[in-house]
Amino acid sequence: MVDVQVHSAVGCGLYARRRGLARLMPRVGRGFETAQEDEDQRETENKSFKILYKAEIEAMVNRKQEYESNIGMAFALLYGQCNKAMQHKIQARTDYESAIKGNPIELLKAIKEHSISYQENKYEMHIILDAMRNFINLKQADDESLIDYTARFKSA
Repeated sequence: MVDVQVHSAVGCGLYARRRGLARLMPRVGRGFETAQEDEDQRETENKSFKILYKAEIEAMVNRKQEYESNIGMAFALLYGQCNKAMQHKIQARTDYESAIKGNPIELLKAIKEHSISYQENKYEMHIILDAMRNFINLKQADDESLIDYTARFKSA
């Protein structure tokens, strides 16, 4: 009995084939709805999906706004926890303005890089030689402003 209804349900048209046998199984016992009832059901499903979609978009926009407001506070908190020497080391980096400033993840990477640096464990003459080499090779980049170059010059 069920096999006959399932076979007739599968062969009833394009809509039944699209929906698949799994969607038709609950309908086997009660017969098929009219085309109008089926269309009304699809419209109500579409309306509920649109409402759900709008709610998800609104939630995503709220999360994005919260993220953008919190990212600046996270950067300020992390940067404020650094001592002055670490802040100067980070500001002296060439990629500070482009990559690190305002980005707490890149700031954490820079802090890790400077805190693990073996500069303190090097020989004193090697540190002096590196500082002199950095000072001698210091020059203003083509796209660098005078204020940025002066800050970099003072830190070198």
